[in-house]
Amino acid sequence: MITYKFIFVILSSNKLTSENPYYSNNVLYDEFKILNKMYYDEFKNDIKFFYVEYKENIETDIIEIDDYIYIKGKEFPLNPNLLIKTMKAIGYIHDKYNYDYIIHTNLSSIWNIPVLLSLYNEIPRKNFFGGHYIFNFFITGTGIFFSYDIIPLLMKLDTNIYNEMNDITISAYMKDSCIPTFRLEHMSNYRWELIITHDYACNYTKDYFDNILYFRVKTSSSKIDITITKYLLKQLYNLTA
Repeated sequence: MITYKFIFVILSSNKLTSENPYYSNNVLYDEFKILNKMYYDEFKNDIKFFYVEYKENIETDIIEIDDYIYIKGKEFPLNPNLLIKTMKAIGYIHDKYNYDYIIHTNLSSIWNIPVLLSLYNEIPRKNFFGGHYIFNFFITGTGIFFSYDIIPLLMKLDTNIYNEMNDITISAYMKDSCIPTFRLEHMSNYRWELIITHDYACNYTKDYFDNILYFRVKTSSSKIDITITKYLLKQLYNLTA
């Protein structure tokens, strides 16, 4: 069986809500999934990815179908259901696949895989938990790294005790478990970039991207985010959607 360098756990949903206008358009939301798959599939020997979603009408507690891991249950309330979904998916992956690291991320984080593979050669294989530390408080959920060996510890997290959003909860639990936090923001060649303006594509050339590990695309409009994502895929991978 192949040993993947990274397996991405991409938090997703198949039940959108009109309460959040940004995520209320199923067509645009599905397009994010298509765009993500385009570039992840370019690196099948090194990485694997799963969209992780709840599904109410499945017979078993968890099922894998193509690029999806479905958990029996409902998306809402987000706390603690989002964390429960995440934990079950990671536990399933740990039991079924060989890998070095799991990365917790989301649909609007676009990864620079060649830079990620470079990072692979610089980080420890064991006892590794980390990402980009924000607000001097927690690892942002757009990119949380776990080495294979610490997943059994993660599976002991009690959602009755730790029940904030995923990134805050996981960061607190790891700290309480005396697992050191590896802060990627201290490595200048592996930055993350938050994109919140619509004119992003006008500001940078391809060379600028060489030390960015991933981009978090989050403007005020999902349509603009789709446009920016397509631009990034063209710049990073020469992929056209």
